[in-house]
Amino acid sequence: MNGSFVTSQLEHQGESFVTTRKQSGISAFICDVYGKSFIGVFFLAGAAGIIAAGAQMLQIIYMGRIIDAVDQGFDYVLPLFMIIVAGMLIHIGFNTLWAYISDTHTNRLMTRLRQKLSHTLCYADYTALEALKDGDVLSIVTTDTEGIRSWVRLLFQLGFVPVQFGLALLACFFISWKMAAIALPLAPLILGLGMLFSTNLYRLNVQEKEGLGKLNGFLSDTMNFMIVIKTYCLESVFAQRNRDNLDHVIAIKKRLARRDGTVTAFNTSMGHLAFVVIFLTGSLLVVSGEIAIGDMIAFIFLANFMGDGIGILQAIPGAYRNACAAQHRLDQLLNLPGEDHRDLDTRSDTVSLSHGDVLTFSHVSFTYNADAMSLRNVSFSIKRGERVAVLGMSGSGKSTLFKLMCGLYRATAGTIRYCGENVANIPVEKLRSNLAAAPQDSFLFLDTIANNIRIGRLDASDEEVVDACRKAQIHDFIVTLPQGYATKLMNINETLSRGQIQRMNLARALLKSAPVLLLDEPTSALDISTHNAVMHHLIQELSGKTIVMIVHRLTCPERFDKILVMEEGRLAGFGHHDHLINTCSSYRSMLGKLSENHNYGEARS
Repeated sequence: MNGSFVTSQLEHQGESFVTTRKQSGISAFICDVYGKSFIGVFFLAGAAGIIAAGAQMLQIIYMGRIIDAVDQGFDYVLPLFMIIVAGMLIHIGFNTLWAYISDTHTNRLMTRLRQKLSHTLCYADYTALEALKDGDVLSIVTTDTEGIRSWVRLLFQLGFVPVQFGLALLACFFISWKMAAIALPLAPLILGLGMLFSTNLYRLNVQEKEGLGKLNGFLSDTMNFMIVIKTYCLESVFAQRNRDNLDHVIAIKKRLARRDGTVTAFNTSMGHLAFVVIFLTGSLLVVSGEIAIGDMIAFIFLANFMGDGIGILQAIPGAYRNACAAQHRLDQLLNLPGEDHRDLDTRSDTVSLSHGDVLTFSHVSFTYNADAMSLRNVSFSIKRGERVAVLGMSGSGKSTLFKLMCGLYRATAGTIRYCGENVANIPVEKLRSNLAAAPQDSFLFLDTIANNIRIGRLDASDEEVVDACRKAQIHDFIVTLPQGYATKLMNINETLSRGQIQRMNLARALLKSAPVLLLDEPTSALDISTHNAVMHHLIQELSGKTIVMIVHRLTCPERFDKILVMEEGRLAGFGHHDHLINTCSSYRSMLGKLSENHNYGEARS
């Protein structure tokens, strides 16, 4: 039961990536991701491309000379043939070197870009992450990174252009300036019109990428809410919405395809026209004796060779606009604000629990936006070792309070103190090393059960993992599985119930063995007997630990040291059950409702 999955997820956390950056040009973006050494790599690939293309052009020229020299005997032709062989070997060698350089460093760039994206997302401020749409993130990480890859591959191909377009053009004039003067003006025409066709590609590429992000997000939501869709007979509604999103993307792709098709058809037509013009002109010059037939053939091959260079140049505008659109969306992720992560050994550099209240809220308010305040002027103190239940109806601010306690949110106003120290001055690693959290939305990785639990503490032994699962009342279920703790979770929704997932998340929090436990409705999906067993362990057997627990059912409220009552974002009451019963009408009302729900649950069980 090794923690290989967990280790692989966290192995890049120590790397010194810069997680925020200014908007810049595409070249600066690439150098920022790869490093300034990319410039040297670019010129190295360019040099290999120039030599490979030069050797290829040499073969073309000497091929024409051989054709014209066939009547001069083998001794005259052999040296020309050896030059062609040498050119072929040089071309193969340096073309292979170019391919190795371009493939290796393009893949290295993509690896570093994906690492940087992963690092940024892992270390980004939680409130910024909440604002992201899953479909957009998926589209950016997949489609937009490929847009950067295509641009980089094209950059490496530019090494061929000086020979394919520059030297080849000079060679054509050297062979026959008349043929060049008649045929080669088609080159700038092809280039100019091709670039004109791509003028609107940036906007279309942005729209396509945004459409793909929306489509991915909608499909993700569809899969997540499939039970709701089917039980409410909404298949046709969601299928139609998916078709609408798909039609929007297809419409954009059709416009892009029409432009690409127009450019391709234009280039093909102009290529055929250029061949006809060159062939007829060359034939007339051969008949008139102005050039030899070998020169005419070499000219034709050089013109075709030059067409490859024109193709590279013509691809630049479209690829550049696509890369710029991709960079714009990638920068949205890479510029996410980060948390206050510092280089700390979280196992040893922890906050002392020897003094002060563990958690103190002083006139704390929090808002997601200027129009909606989630918490208003909340003040309370939780002492070391206290068991505190957080009570409130839906929308009262309990989850917001939980995220503030975890350090995921920062207070809009007021002060939060941990063991007497302002959390604004505590690095997040230092704060969270003392906390173990089990959020309301339980989550498991597609890995073994043991590795999922071991996320709580990566160096935990097998015995400690089993002990945490016993405390969370999930061990008995795990050992009934054919592979026990080595069972690999594939489709989690089909493999486990919500209550089983919830208990595994609780086991993960217990395994961390932190001095403070923050639990958001840890038993909401459990039956009454399992709920009572879990609560008994949390309240009675975890001596010395501070536990703050959002509850959806309040059985035996007297066993909590204090109860924190939230109502419409305000603190309605805070104290022991006996005190609140006499002083807090909101608590009495909520307690009655929760008791009704509890009795109903017991009757059903």
